[in-house]
Amino acid sequence: MGHEIHWGILVALYLFFAGAGAGAIFVSAYYVLDKKIEKLNYFRLAKYSSIIGTAVLIFGIAMIVFDLTTFRDGLSSFNMDKLLRFHKLFMVFVPSSIMSWGTWLLALSVPFAVLFIFSFTSMYNLGKYRKLLARVNMVLAIGICTYTAFLLGDVMHNIIWNNSALVVLFMVSALSSGVALVVFLKVFFFKKDDFNDAKTFSKVDASILTFELICVVIFAYTVMIISKSFDITYIFTLNSVVGQIWWIGAVGIGLLLPLLINIYVLAGNRKLNHVSEYILITSLLGGAFCLRYSVLLAGQMY
Repeated sequence: MGHEIHWGILVALYLFFAGAGAGAIFVSAYYVLDKKIEKLNYFRLAKYSSIIGTAVLIFGIAMIVFDLTTFRDGLSSFNMDKLLRFHKLFMVFVPSSIMSWGTWLLALSVPFAVLFIFSFTSMYNLGKYRKLLARVNMVLAIGICTYTAFLLGDVMHNIIWNNSALVVLFMVSALSSGVALVVFLKVFFFKKDDFNDAKTFSKVDASILTFELICVVIFAYTVMIISKSFDITYIFTLNSVVGQIWWIGAVGIGLLLPLLINIYVLAGNRKLNHVSEYILITSLLGGAFCLRYSVLLAGQMY
């Protein structure tokens, strides 16, 4: 479309992995505060969820660091000064800067997430602080899930990013991605009969997806209305690549398909086989990435 894309695939990966990691940590913290970990299987699931959530979050942070021009220049020229220059972002806090808030939010989230992981072991005697750490990590996870939308929204005069619905949409999408990671752990590490309330996962996921679908409709509709008022071509049409990623990837594969799978489970009181569960997980995660990538591209095409 003739527009220069400054924020591309690496930033989209950062938005996706940071959100999914924070979502998994949120679910783990919820299990702790809801006392589900009194059951051994849930204790193990909460522990694994905190581990994979932290690992995915760190990987997401690595994506945004690698996207920095100074980091790539330093890597290509073996210039350690440029390579490590990103650490200066953590040396100062600017209250008026959304990016500064986000930088420090990420800086705090990783060590607290690691402490949360240690609270599941007896090695460091942090078990007595597990609930406190769960509350802290839950708050930080919400911050990470919503911060990226606030960062994009800080770019003024952009009808895609400067949309309040995007904050809720990113939050719900991140939580859905976190649930997908937890379901993956449940399928990969546990036997089918380890959880007697398998339908609970489908109920929770279906509820989240339904709310996310409502947010998607509101977001897409407001963008359409604003586009018409400014006499701008609506970006989310199937005639554009961005629209195809949005409607086919984010909405079709990422929302409608997993929602139908969950309804199939709940309506017929059925249990999914492993193939169906992996399809569910893949569609949730793939759709979450498509959502962020399409929003990121769309905002740079206006």
